[in-house]
Amino acid sequence: MSFGKLYGYAGNARTIALLIIAKENNLDVELVVENPTLGLSKEYLEHFPKGRIPGFLGSDGFCLTETNAIAIYFASQNEKTTLLGRTKQEYASILQWMSFANTDLIRSIALWFFPLVGRMSYSKKVVDENQAETNRLCRYVNDFLKSRTFFVGERLTLADLVMAAHITPGFSTVFGADWRCGFPHLVRWYLTVVNQPIWTAASSVPTLIEEPVKYVPKKPENETTPESKCELQKPSVENDSVENNSSLPSSSSVSSSFVLDEWKRQFSNNSLETSMKWFWEHLDVEEYSLWRLDYKYNDELGLTFQSSNLCGGFFQRLDASRKLLFGSLVVYGEDRDNIISGVFLVKGKDFESVFKVAPDWESYDFASLDPTKEEDKRHVERVWGRNDPIEINARVYPAVAGKIFK
Repeated sequence: MSFGKLYGYAGNARTIALLIIAKENNLDVELVVENPTLGLSKEYLEHFPKGRIPGFLGSDGFCLTETNAIAIYFASQNEKTTLLGRTKQEYASILQWMSFANTDLIRSIALWFFPLVGRMSYSKKVVDENQAETNRLCRYVNDFLKSRTFFVGERLTLADLVMAAHITPGFSTVFGADWRCGFPHLVRWYLTVVNQPIWTAASSVPTLIEEPVKYVPKKPENETTPESKCELQKPSVENDSVENNSSLPSSSSVSSSFVLDEWKRQFSNNSLETSMKWFWEHLDVEEYSLWRLDYKYNDELGLTFQSSNLCGGFFQRLDASRKLLFGSLVVYGEDRDNIISGVFLVKGKDFESVFKVAPDWESYDFASLDPTKEEDKRHVERVWGRNDPIEINARVYPAVAGKIFK
């Protein structure tokens, strides 16, 4: 019998911890993908109006938020569990470390690497301050673990599982080989925990990075070399604007009852259900075409945030065709096991002339979608919604991150 639904997404530190605890206690918990960065569903917000993940909805209607509360609730379903300690003092110590992981530690790690990978605006001051704070906290943890195998007592507890899950983003982004040399006891403890059967039964063993991620500033859009400035003064088919690029179909060359800019407004200002109803009612199938995109080199993808950045870079290079396109690319799966797939609406039937403004367009396979087929229509809606899983080669991948090009 189902114990309930856990709302979150694969790759989220807090979600991982709860899935591991549920698995250890033989709880039949269904993971329902909800990602705040992609937009939360109406169903989720009805149960959890704060709009934070994770959230748990029991089969009996019991609602619970906050990672630590859900973790304790899951573990307490097993009366013989050792994850909650053996004494009241051990239980209090476990709560102490869980709170530390879910507040101070994860916050400083996130504010260190988020600006480096584009998940928030870059500020050297923010990065430097939170790098120093993370190092300070990790020195405290490293010293504490100098003579200990686990955080509380002689056995693995919730303190270890929650701490390990919350510190994992650091090991996959900024805790490179040189950094790890300075925290040997913390690293030894971490590798001990993530290689325990309780962890590997529900999650893969994380791969430690060799080099930390680095901030790569974006080149200003108007930045040109002296030579290119001279070239811009001459008429050229290489001009990046849609109006002057002769290789592109004109955005106003055909008269259609379907106006792309109006569709973009409908999508931006309405729910997915409402906007898709408008879309199917107004789509001009004679003047527009739908295309499925699948990245050709998924086996080379690493961390999901890197895959998401790859999508963002592709969108930037498509900018010259913005008046002719609308679509989405979604990253599905988990770190080191993810794929990129998407759906685009193209003005006209020739997708190649619209996409080839991006030098890497040939990194994708293109397949035509038929708007008269219900299966294809449902696929369009799922991908543009960016929350639903996708099935490829008889395998289901959860949605992790999605971007809209409009």
